Amino acid sequence: MESIRTFDATVIAQIKAMSKVKHTAIFEIAQPIDKMFALFSPEGAKLWVPGWNYEKIMGTTDLHEHYVFLTKNHNHASTDAIWIVKKYKPESYIVQFYFKRLKEFDREVKKI
Repeated sequence: MESIRTFDATVIAQIKAMSKVKHTAIFEIAQPIDKMFALFSPEGAKLWVPGWNYEKIMGTTDLHEHYVFLTKNHNHASTDAIWIVKKYKPESYIVQFYFKRLKEFDREVKKI
């Protein structure tokens, strides 16, 4: 019976991997990076993204790897979403976010 559970988990992992979508954007802004980098955070986005707001659930606005926050009706989704900071290296001006619509996240959790 144990081998069936392992097989099921492997198949589920493969299906999830196939359904992932990656969005990457690269653009240039003719401003000093040290002034612009702070704008690519949940707090900084309030200054330039129309309608942007988020719910901090970590108790702080200090960004770090594994920082989690929620958004409602942001232009990436017409529904609530969860965001996780996957990589954060401010000394190198690198920030990477993982984004998931909560409806999709709920469906995946219920499957497990």
